[in-house]
Amino acid sequence: MGIDFESLFRRQGIQIRTDVNRGWVNVDCPFCTPRDTHANGGFHNGHPAYSCWRCGTHPWREALGRVLSLDPRQAGRLAQSFPFTGVQTARARSRVQQVEFPGLPFTEAERRYLLERKFDPDLLTRDYGVMGGGTQGRWSYRILIPVFHGGSLVSWTGRSILSKEAQKAYGHPRYLNLPDGQSAMGIKEVLYNADNASGDSVMLCEGPFDVLRMGRGAVCSLGTGITDPQMLCLTRWRRVVVAFDPEPAAQAKARKIAVNLASLGIEAEVADFCGDYHAEDPACLTPSQADEVMAILGIR
Repeated sequence: MGIDFESLFRRQGIQIRTDVNRGWVNVDCPFCTPRDTHANGGFHNGHPAYSCWRCGTHPWREALGRVLSLDPRQAGRLAQSFPFTGVQTARARSRVQQVEFPGLPFTEAERRYLLERKFDPDLLTRDYGVMGGGTQGRWSYRILIPVFHGGSLVSWTGRSILSKEAQKAYGHPRYLNLPDGQSAMGIKEVLYNADNASGDSVMLCEGPFDVLRMGRGAVCSLGTGITDPQMLCLTRWRRVVVAFDPEPAAQAKARKIAVNLASLGIEAEVADFCGDYHAEDPACLTPSQADEVMAILGIR
């Protein structure tokens, strides 16, 4: 049975947010230390669950009890009087519980593409689970990049290895994401590589290849547009360095994101270092240049 957490909290006078992640009702997490003031904790309506962007999952009855200052059993009994059968339940069921990654060993063409971009194919597979898409089917001629959240595979994206001319001629988009309805979580509901970025500072990039170049201290929003769930995820870190591509439009969006993060109490800054290395974007740096940038910025 689903629970109408929104109605329950409104009845109890608890401040909530319902615009962070579809199907979730967000509150200040009662488990976080220091105290959460950014509504990082979320209760899911369709199937009762609790998860916090900062400290992870907890039993929903215990979380509810802490929010309402009740014993977990009392909180569970109260929740039963707020059944939920709304549209969010149907949406939640449209998501799969588990996804199976279709990655294959790299073909020679895929290995050559990565090597020409100064990436080590074996390292990418070992450290990030990156694999190939093969030569047939939906994911053919792509580098497949799995997306994890909380240690679980939730989705993936595929980057074309074809030239720009071939992409246009064959209708082969540069990036192809697993659709939300086939994912455990939508790809724009999470930050790529967030599980690996364990320090108190993080670099926010545009695309996954930027992250693969900059290393484990980097995450990406898969584009310059950032969603509310992704913004909420960024509040995990004390400091965020936004490192988008150097063109003016991307830099303008980077500055806007930094301002929004600062308004949430996050130490935020914009870094435009590509020009110093005559690079089109962070992914075009050499491995040693990327290491140098991360060291200068103090991101591990």
